[in-house]
Amino acid sequence: EGSVSEALEHYRQALAIHRDVGDRQSEGVQIGNLGDLLFDQGDLAAAQIHFQQAIAIGDETAALAAGAFRGTLALIRAQQGAFDDARTLLVRGESRLRGSHKRELGKLLCKKARVEHLAGDRAAAATAFAEAEVIAAELDVGLDSEFGVALAEARAEIG
Repeated sequence: EGSVSEALEHYRQALAIHRDVGDRQSEGVQIGNLGDLLFDQGDLAAAQIHFQQAIAIGDETAALAAGAFRGTLALIRAQQGAFDDARTLLVRGESRLRGSHKRELGKLLCKKARVEHLAGDRAAAATAFAEAEVIAAELDVGLDSEFGVALAEARAEIG
């Protein structure tokens, strides 16, 4: 718990610095990183707000980050039963990442597999997961990397 509180405090301090110096791109990334931490802690309401803010800033300043954050927000929306919204987020995220950043695309595809599984579309879940596995093999992704963990989570969830 102590390390989580420390991490939250460090993210908030970094966010304040980026705001003070007017670095919108870094501000958006920090807000999204804070959203990731809140998501990992199970605070979905706060995470959702942070991802929405990060995406709004990222759409102006950092398309890659905005694309990546859309994947986790899509997972939150799917957990809330808002599957159409989740799929829209995924489509926009994929369009930002496809052709520009394979690693982030692979992680987003893992989240897409989980979203489709939650929505009850096993075929779409399997297709997204298979593509993520191909990308992971191409990049020689380690099991302990963020992408490796995303693959394991998707595999465990979709079976």
